[in-house]
Amino acid sequence: MRHITIMSQSIIRLVTTPYITNLNKPICNSCTHFMKYVNNFTYCDIPSDKLSKCSKFGTINLITGEIEYATAFICRKDDNKCGPDGLFFTSKNING
Repeated sequence: MRHITIMSQSIIRLVTTPYITNLNKPICNSCTHFMKYVNNFTYCDIPSDKLSKCSKFGTINLITGEIEYATAFICRKDDNKCGPDGLFFTSKNING
């Protein structure tokens, strides 16, 4: 019984220990390329962090010339774009 008790205390300790990832990574909404999504529809509850765009990455429509910007969410997951480390991050803050 003692072994089970010790093991369960270790699991509880592991679960309750605070650990926040990505604290040292740049945040997109502090970047000059960040284009915040504005939800104008009261019936739509899609979180803005999934629909905000990045002006650094996109595709131009060859017919209309309009640019479809990539979402910031996808850019941060794609190592060929900004990736988790925010490779192309440019701070809005002049001090850096």
